[in-house]
Amino acid sequence: MNIADTACMPQVPLIAPFGVHLDLLVESELCPEHSYLPGLNFGRFAQSFMVLSATTLIAGLVVLLLGLGVGLYARQAAKTARDWFRTRLSDARPATLTVPTHVAVTALVVATPGRRPYHPLQRRGPPALSC
Repeated sequence: MNIADTACMPQVPLIAPFGVHLDLLVESELCPEHSYLPGLNFGRFAQSFMVLSATTLIAGLVVLLLGLGVGLYARQAAKTARDWFRTRLSDARPATLTVPTHVAVTALVVATPGRRPYHPLQRRGPPALSC
């Protein structure tokens, strides 16, 4: 097995022309069909990709920590506002609070002698006085 055989990278046939055009890949007679050697710009591309990935990871962590910090700050601000409103509203209430009470009043009800008290069964059929 030749060292050039292990350095050959298999590529998708549709994407390989872009890699060759950008000098990321180089066609070589030592490599079998649809595999290429790393080109002149492959190292720069790999370094750029690693820098971009590390930067994205660091930026994501910073945004996550800021998000958690903003959440904690918002929670603290809500607690402060709640305490402020509680102290302001407690001072505005009157010192004594009077609640009106309802007093039950008894009343005499006089029943008329010719009528019977209402009963739900009376609603069925014709009225009692119609016959």
